[in-house]
Amino acid sequence: MENTADKTSEAILAGTGISFLLLVSFFSALFYSQNKQSNILSSTPKSTYSYSGQVVQQSKRQVLSLSVQNTEEVIPSTYTIPFDARKQIFNLSCEFAAAASIIYHFTKDPTFSELNEKTAEETLVKKVGVSQNPNIGVRMGVNEASEEAILYENLNKRFGGTDYYGVHAPPFIELFATYGFVAEPIGRGNDDKIKAIARSVSVGRPVMAWIQIGRGNPIDVALAYDTTPIVRGEHVVVIHGYNENGVFVMDPGTGGFRHVPYKDLLIASSSFRMPFLSVFQGVAKEVTTIESVGVDSITGLNRNRVRITVLNGSGREADASEMMGILEDFGYSVVRTGNADNASYENVTLSYKPKIKDYIKLLQRDLSLAMYNVASFSAALDSDDKEDVVLIVGK
Repeated sequence: MENTADKTSEAILAGTGISFLLLVSFFSALFYSQNKQSNILSSTPKSTYSYSGQVVQQSKRQVLSLSVQNTEEVIPSTYTIPFDARKQIFNLSCEFAAAASIIYHFTKDPTFSELNEKTAEETLVKKVGVSQNPNIGVRMGVNEASEEAILYENLNKRFGGTDYYGVHAPPFIELFATYGFVAEPIGRGNDDKIKAIARSVSVGRPVMAWIQIGRGNPIDVALAYDTTPIVRGEHVVVIHGYNENGVFVMDPGTGGFRHVPYKDLLIASSSFRMPFLSVFQGVAKEVTTIESVGVDSITGLNRNRVRITVLNGSGREADASEMMGILEDFGYSVVRTGNADNASYENVTLSYKPKIKDYIKLLQRDLSLAMYNVASFSAALDSDDKEDVVLIVGK
């Protein structure tokens, strides 16, 4: 039997005539309850892990070397970053209002100020782009191609849906990088999420947090190449402070500030694979290692679902064989190798089926790690071709 909170949530989500402001007001009452929590931050410090950056090269393949550093750290029991409040312009643009607020916090660039909120959000939305997979781009409707033309109109669709939805954390890693920022996923795996958030905020790094408003289990929706989980009631806030009991957030849904108990934060963020991004100015450490194989740890894309044909376009037969080995090391499925129509190609050329375009950035990233440059790529393959990607290795 559903409880009263469940019925209230369903009623709000179902009511198309109820305004977004009323919805987030309900969230304030439901989500931001003041529960007394123990001082989690005063727990015994644990070992921190960092990548040593040491690279062992085998031809063009690289291996990851992991080092463990035992360090004692002292995190203040309370800390707050001075932060400006702002309210999102569109019903479904909380992620972009949050991102704009962080960019403005560090740069004071008027383009991203609250006075230019609409322009700021539209600029960031355009950079991220549209995809049926919210780990790749903004999920906007079923017919992705036609939805791009009316993207900003669709951002005002009803909150809480699954087709008109929003975007998860992974695309913001690249988005922030284009503005000179590093966005690091924190509190993943067995890490202490609360301690990781406090560590970030205490050194002046605000945290974007993906949370769920209301209740309901994530659902898997079909993509052209796979499925992806959707969290009904997906919302984003900026954590800019904390104390012994919880975190202080700037909520672009209400345009104000709230205090969230740690227990509520952990419950509300539990449905997201990557719920927290720590953002700061700087340059990310150069990635010189294969970060993951098979299922990508950032986007969640399963490399094994992509069937690749590798063709030799350099005149050196061994180049195609070496590329096949590299792709298989990453977890891609190589269906055949052969020769291209000529031996004068430069770098790498990619042709792919439109349905797997979400994989192209991932494939480019993987090839870059293996020290290959992609000269060109296009959605030139037909849907009935045996392979999803034709990769030509050039000189």
